[in-house]
Amino acid sequence: MDRETWNTLFYGAGLVAALAIPLSLLWWGRKKRRGKLEKLAAGLGGEAVTGLIVDDSICLNTAAGEAKLQLIPGDDNEPPYLELQVMSLIGFSFAVRKENAASRALGRWGIAKEVKIGDPRFDEEYLIWGDDQTRIFSFLQDPGRREAVDYFFRNGFRELFTRPEAVIVRKYKYQEADLEPGLIRAHLEQLGKLIAA
Repeated sequence: MDRETWNTLFYGAGLVAALAIPLSLLWWGRKKRRGKLEKLAAGLGGEAVTGLIVDDSICLNTAAGEAKLQLIPGDDNEPPYLELQVMSLIGFSFAVRKENAASRALGRWGIAKEVKIGDPRFDEEYLIWGDDQTRIFSFLQDPGRREAVDYFFRNGFRELFTRPEAVIVRKYKYQEADLEPGLIRAHLEQLGKLIAA
């Protein structure tokens, strides 16, 4: 073979290796996460949903309705997190976060329309905001719903929010112990209480 053919083969092999290595690592990471998800789905009695384009998740039925669990790998801007959601036609959106300096600034600057519900401890501990303040106020008047909110923040979840069709909680930097089926079921039961209270 002449020198030009060797150079072409050499650069071609380098290009194949440059593409194959990252794709292999991506495939291996997804396979590992998928295996974890399938094992958890079996323990929960749900179905693992995986694919190249869709986020890996587990779909299952609970007493409160259809539920979904996702393990989001995170990126440079956000750590990995566990997300649980139960589908429910709440009909309005709101968010709850633990009160801190950043959340107080949001309220002061008028970025968040803060809702106070009249429970001094709860109002001091959490920042609650959303567009329909009357419905949020009414929804969180139920002590059982406030207990469910407390449950999630006591158990390391940092976000609780609703969309018109779902109630969602997120736990950042989850550990293996957070994926125990019994613990996941307890979290889903609390989401059910939040919806049905």
